[in-house]
Amino acid sequence: MSIFITLLVFSILGLAIAAYLVWKRVTRENPLCLIGEDCTAVLRSKYSNIFGIHNDVAGVAFYVALLLIIFALRLDIGPTDLLILAMKLMSGAGVGMGLILLFVQWKVIRAWCFWCIVSDLNTWLIAYIIFTKF
Repeated sequence: MSIFITLLVFSILGLAIAAYLVWKRVTRENPLCLIGEDCTAVLRSKYSNIFGIHNDVAGVAFYVALLLIIFALRLDIGPTDLLILAMKLMSGAGVGMGLILLFVQWKVIRAWCFWCIVSDLNTWLIAYIIFTKF
């Protein structure tokens, strides 16, 4: 039971961060940048969307899908093996995307986004839990 609660907490945290970034982008407000050089430079760069989808929207979709899978597993709905595989594929893709975007912040944009880094750490923790506990 505690593994589901832990994944639930991290997924809600990630969803909150992604939703905050969507809200700030839509309202055209600068996000609060607790550390880093310029969150806005990162969030408004040409790398802030991939294949026409904003990274923050992709983050919302990622965390919502993860929450749905967590609930399905907890409630024993659907094929367990397929749901676990989906979680592993999603979290692996999330880690990979996070690494790419961190590299872009470091070497291309040369600015850091606090929210992006926290979201990456959160995704890595989720992936660690999924790959070690399932």
